[in-house]
Amino acid sequence: MKKIFTVIVLLLLLSPLFAKDEGIRLTIYNRGISQVSLVREVKLDKGENWIIFDGISPKIIPETMSLIFLDKTDKLSVIHSGYTHQPVDEDKLWKLKLGEPVELKMEEDTVSGVLLNFDDDYFYLETSSRDIRLVKRSGVDFNTFPPAPGWMTPDPTAKFLLSNSKSGDYRMELNYLTTDLSWFASYTAVLSGAEILLAGEFQVENDLPIGFDGAELSFIAGEPHMAYDREELPTMDELASGDSKGIDGEPLYAYYIYPVTVKLDLPPFGYKRIPFLKQTSFKTKRINLMKEGFGQRNLVSVQRFTAPNIPLPDGEIGVYRMDKNGRSVFIGEDHIDDTPPGDEVEVVVGQNFNLIGSRERISHKRIDRNMTEDKVQVSIYNGSSEDADVVIRERLYGFWEVLRAEFNGVAVKYETKDARKIEFNVIVKANSRSTLEYTVRYGY
Repeated sequence: MKKIFTVIVLLLLLSPLFAKDEGIRLTIYNRGISQVSLVREVKLDKGENWIIFDGISPKIIPETMSLIFLDKTDKLSVIHSGYTHQPVDEDKLWKLKLGEPVELKMEEDTVSGVLLNFDDDYFYLETSSRDIRLVKRSGVDFNTFPPAPGWMTPDPTAKFLLSNSKSGDYRMELNYLTTDLSWFASYTAVLSGAEILLAGEFQVENDLPIGFDGAELSFIAGEPHMAYDREELPTMDELASGDSKGIDGEPLYAYYIYPVTVKLDLPPFGYKRIPFLKQTSFKTKRINLMKEGFGQRNLVSVQRFTAPNIPLPDGEIGVYRMDKNGRSVFIGEDHIDDTPPGDEVEVVVGQNFNLIGSRERISHKRIDRNMTEDKVQVSIYNGSSEDADVVIRERLYGFWEVLRAEFNGVAVKYETKDARKIEFNVIVKANSRSTLEYTVRYGY
């Protein structure tokens, strides 16, 4: 019985640069990989059918390529598939000439013979007298080659040979992972009195030589594990979704997905900025933070506020302050980590030159083989004419217990932030020095 072969070319590029497909979807992760999904409906004859996808990403990870049948799955099966990317170049054209007679045209001479081999420096020819002649490649001026074979194509191509038991229209989706698409978040914060105006946007970069027209974009916060990773990557905790009028994040497995509500054109080597958090006002508190670590240092000015009801992905935040004339003035920049909805956000604005702190361990003793006891002293000088709210952050280790703590000789409480971090909230009077002393016992 005669086999029926139908070749269906799904042209994803209307020009050498731009992909045009109503069904194109880009899911971009923040670890340098992206999922490209292309949905097509094609008419297939009964028998064997070639499906050819041209113009896919030249940075495809070939082993991730797959074809998913979206309907009539019992009628179709993949016999085999392949991926080729063989751009035309000089060496490939010369390889096609190995073992054949050639003429090497130089400025004042033409050399003929059978091409035995070539490298970066020479062509190796067997002449009519059976001698081996070496011809410098740099001296060869011009050569004409016959048309390149069909497998030599500048565009990466995916091919699937399908077996179909019934002719008709079929929907299918090509999926693959690629590199060279990336995203990151950035924020702008404007301080006005006791409030902070926060706005956020995604910035997506396409470093590929192809573009995507009318693409559905989604950004994934969190790092999926890849087979070549040496160890499991940390992932975000599953977060609860909140209502928002911007781009709402949605839980996706152990990550968070931010779908863009409009289709966008992403040009080759292009860049887009997409707002996801409209400017929103939050109550904020300024604190002066004495960071962990021994030695002397200036305290840093920090703005604390509660995150909105959508998760804030990792990104840089620029901070501005309104002056007396109502104009915004840049005062600092910081980086925030992935933040669940309703969690505390802490933005370091800059150093406070009126507040200087020092930390030292004034005693250390071993209680027994698996237990030690430290006494730590933190001294803070306030050189300004106003009292200062100060947070003293202490980093602990192992199994710990704070036995006693005093600020200026008076017992003071601390707040446990996590298993290895505590904070003391104190007030340092104007033009004075204050001292915190605490004793901590460590077990191992």
